[in-house]
Amino acid sequence: MPLSVAPITADELSSAARLMFTSAPAAEQDTRAGRFAELVTSGEIDAGGILLAKRDGTPVGVAVVQLLSGGSAVVVPPAPDGGEASDALAAATVAFLSASSAVIAHLFLDPGEVAKAAPLLRHGFGPAATITHMLRDLEHLPPRPRGLTFDPAEAAPEVFGETLLATYDGSLDVPEANTDRPAADILAGYAQGQPDPPHWWLARDAAGTPVGVVLLSAPRFHPAWEVGYLGVVPAARGNGYGRTLLRFAMHACDHLGGEHLTLSVDARNEPALAVYRDHGFRRYHEQRVFLWRRDGGVSRSA
Repeated sequence: MPLSVAPITADELSSAARLMFTSAPAAEQDTRAGRFAELVTSGEIDAGGILLAKRDGTPVGVAVVQLLSGGSAVVVPPAPDGGEASDALAAATVAFLSASSAVIAHLFLDPGEVAKAAPLLRHGFGPAATITHMLRDLEHLPPRPRGLTFDPAEAAPEVFGETLLATYDGSLDVPEANTDRPAADILAGYAQGQPDPPHWWLARDAAGTPVGVVLLSAPRFHPAWEVGYLGVVPAARGNGYGRTLLRFAMHACDHLGGEHLTLSVDARNEPALAVYRDHGFRRYHEQRVFLWRRDGGVSRSA
């Protein structure tokens, strides 16, 4: 029978939610499906990006595309994994992205789940990096940093945006994800779900020259704060400013009442990993990231 793929209707939500978690432990499937359905009903997940594959009217597979602010998106791979439905859903996912405003889309998978990316790899996604997630309890903090001043981003928004873009030059953290998006679009993605104004700072040296940025992300679904991003401009690298920015982030989080601080780093970025380890961060999880870019920058055959 021919397959059809289309966004779900309201009465198909339960079927789609169950299909999402067929590979989960049996005892957890109903709970996870119910939570997913709640997030859709509340609007936290956009039902318009839930694609359902049907054969002769019967649901046989589902995939999820969620558009974010600033031209980015996140994707959940086709489920159940494998077969004709997976390829049809992967093709529909890429068609959905191509017809949207998305410039880049991310797929994150645990190491044991990377095979689930295969259909998307056949339809334009490419492997990018392994991401190491790290955590530190905010106890026994190192001394407060000196040598730089930190101004709230909203005090000089244009300078903050320009400095953020400058820090991407030569970055070792998933350089495959760097696109020509303007600073406003990139910051819109970081700002999603964050307070207004967000907890962002511009770092300046003793001469008042911008040298880096720090972006903290307030907790949403877990108790830990997160270093959403920190970066140093190329001309200022090699001066230990990365350590200063990290220490500032730790103390800022502590001041805001945080008990834990997390961050994510490209597993290939050994200099950053060394700094984080030196400051007491420990690895707690790892994921593979796959990317779709409108310009095809990471597309390759599986």
